[in-house]
Amino acid sequence: MVRVVVGLVGVLVAALLVPPLAPSGANTAPDATSLAVGVTGTGVGTFPDFEPGISRYAITTTDDTDGALTVTVTGAEPDAAVRVNGVLLEGISVPLTGLGSGDEISVLVDESTGRSVYSFVYLPSDFPELERVATDPARAPSPGLVMLTLGLWTQPSDFFEVAIDANGVPAYVREVPQAMDLKQLPNGHYSVARSQGGVAGEDVIELDEQFREVGRFRTVGLQNTDGHDVMALPDGSRYLLAYEPNDDTGNTDAIIQHVSATGAVLFEWNSKDHVDIAAETVVDDDPDYAHVNSIDLMDSGDLLVSFRHFSSVFRIAREAHDGFDQGDVVWKLGGRASDFTFVDTEGAPDSGPCAQHTATELPNGDIMIFDNGAWSANPLCVDVADPAGPPVARVPTRIAVWDLDEGSGVATMVRDVQMDNRYAIFAGSAQALADDRILIGWASSKDAIATEVDGDGEVAWEIRAAETPEHFTYRAFKAVVPDAISPKVRVRVPARGERLLLGERVRPVAECTDRGGSDLQSCWARRLDTSSLGRKTVTVTARDGAGNLTTARRVYRVVARHQPDATIKAAGSRHLIGDNEFGARPPQMVTRVIRTARGSRAAVVRVRNVGNGWDRFSVRSRSSSPAMKVRLRFPDGGSTSPRLAPGETWTFRVVVSRRARTRDGSELTERIVARSFRDPSHDDVVWFRVRAR
Repeated sequence: MVRVVVGLVGVLVAALLVPPLAPSGANTAPDATSLAVGVTGTGVGTFPDFEPGISRYAITTTDDTDGALTVTVTGAEPDAAVRVNGVLLEGISVPLTGLGSGDEISVLVDESTGRSVYSFVYLPSDFPELERVATDPARAPSPGLVMLTLGLWTQPSDFFEVAIDANGVPAYVREVPQAMDLKQLPNGHYSVARSQGGVAGEDVIELDEQFREVGRFRTVGLQNTDGHDVMALPDGSRYLLAYEPNDDTGNTDAIIQHVSATGAVLFEWNSKDHVDIAAETVVDDDPDYAHVNSIDLMDSGDLLVSFRHFSSVFRIAREAHDGFDQGDVVWKLGGRASDFTFVDTEGAPDSGPCAQHTATELPNGDIMIFDNGAWSANPLCVDVADPAGPPVARVPTRIAVWDLDEGSGVATMVRDVQMDNRYAIFAGSAQALADDRILIGWASSKDAIATEVDGDGEVAWEIRAAETPEHFTYRAFKAVVPDAISPKVRVRVPARGERLLLGERVRPVAECTDRGGSDLQSCWARRLDTSSLGRKTVTVTARDGAGNLTTARRVYRVVARHQPDATIKAAGSRHLIGDNEFGARPPQMVTRVIRTARGSRAAVVRVRNVGNGWDRFSVRSRSSSPAMKVRLRFPDGGSTSPRLAPGETWTFRVVVSRRARTRDGSELTERIVARSFRDPSHDDVVWFRVRAR
């Protein structure tokens, strides 16, 4: 839990609720142009630059930051109430300690114009500063967060799994040794591939709505599960990929495996059984002759699979149809054995895909490809003039959409998105969004990390690393990511079991923190009730912008300075009556029946010191009837307790005996009063009622 270092002055936690924030991180409160929130500390930086209308910010750190920083708020109205993690700010700044990766610092500013809500996300050491590139104000990104796996490809590094908003601020962040292909699954969960030390290949991890691991998957009976892509189906089955070493040939075969939710292999396809390797690969002397890197399920039920080292996308029959057996290649789009010729958007001949990634079928049946291309240092493109000849170079990278005429074998390019001659040597992605938008993950291209273009091909949003060396991501994937993480509440005042004096004016202090991207909106508690003696409960409720609520309760005790709490139970019984009740009505009473002459009944009285200092307590009793005999049996023979510290107890017995001449129907009610020795005005009363039958 993040600790706010402040004095012990009690503060009332305000309760103002505001609507959820927009996905882009815009603040819902009116702009206060002079308001500024700053975060400082060793090795600390923030992005984006503070503006009152932006709600979310990231805090970059180093190992020397060590979870400690200072939050400073200036420019608020003189009567403004400023709260940091729910605690009222005294002065203009407050130090925080104990911060860890992904923790969010909440700043709530209440002014006459309304409430402004700000969150600052503490990032892992070495997380890059991200910069949103200015675009035409008339163009805005589509709703949602962008999922990335950021790492360095120029040198060894850890990777950061993140889901960022339009300003690059994460709603989710986790540092791992290696990760790729973070994306949302159809069931609302998330998937990511992670390498495990000393184990070949990757584990495909399923994360729940709170990004907690709930499943781990690998191919069945294979050595080297690959993390380039996974396809999860509603029935719980998955299509997994593998780069499998072939001991007989020395090659690395590309394998597709459909595995049921129970782990049964439903379908398996191996590249070695369906291609002429020597005639089709575009790499020389490389065992990884195919290099599968994406898979998509077509509307027809067939599989659309990208092979970088064939510079080709295959349509593979998942079930037998139209003369094709299960597993047959229905057609090859590109490559040396292409079933299509290509024309570009101008109708001129085109070379088709080259070293491509993320081949997907669009709703209208067109095929969209992140078409990497290749440079002269490692040419991977097929020469359309000599398909069997040496591969050639072709740059820049493009996002190409092809309309396929399977009858004529012509693939016509209907969309070609290129940007500033950018070239991704490897990896990369293109995701179709609504309204003909495309999210591009630039991978190894250093110009940007991700870009969203609109239907006109114009940039609506772009994010890049603001420092070198530049980070890259294998894939960029956009989705609406609901905040499923509830706030956390820590009640600081009153302390657990704290004793407050009768009538004392004390206000609760609670620390509320949140994660998940929708920002803490309120941290609310009622004023502490000290109007009567006894055990009380204060409730604190935190709410975030997604409507997630967390309620914490803290029990405290209201006492006089010197106050006994008398309780009573029948001898042999476990049922204690009168605990935490003071002069309550109906009386704190035990009732018993004596059925035999000269019989007796006993009760046990316990007196607890519930004051806030040492005390002694005297006991007096008064009977309502002479028909029975009453004896108080004290452990030390006296009717005054020993000196008791707060919380300590003193116990004695009350014995009522039936006299020989007592008639049936007679009744005695013994009133037993425990009174403070230090302040006789404070006492407590219990009753023991006995009936003769």
